[in-house]
Amino acid sequence: APGGGGGGLAAYLRCACCMVDCSGEDAFIQHINGRAHMRKSRGRVFAGLVPNSQGLIPPLAHPGLRQEAQNFGLNPNGVALERGPWAPAPQHVKIDPWLSSIVKDALYRTRHLHDEKDANGDKTGASTTGHQRGARDARAAAV
Repeated sequence: APGGGGGGLAAYLRCACCMVDCSGEDAFIQHINGRAHMRKSRGRVFAGLVPNSQGLIPPLAHPGLRQEAQNFGLNPNGVALERGPWAPAPQHVKIDPWLSSIVKDALYRTRHLHDEKDANGDKTGASTTGHQRGARDARAAAV
């Protein structure tokens, strides 16, 4: 919907200054005129757009936003990143073998937690967590 929301996550506008997601142009205009944005942007109304969670800067329909984007050096017709939704750049981290074995063991021991929750039919997240279960088991072993 031009100017409004709609279009799903791909239509979200993300403020470059505040990193706030707005569901459409109307919400974005409200955001950039708000006190929190003005404080962070040091009084600048339009402080740029960055790709949203889908890796897009949607095309702008509002004439004022189109002009501001163009003045800022952005393409008002939208931008799509080639690699799809934004993700942080991969980083390779070297860890000691002993730490790697501890992490693998912890992941192996907790792999069943999700399956237990589903089997119990608990969709609310109110089930006992692995940490709570571990503390309970430790107290029982100490008695």
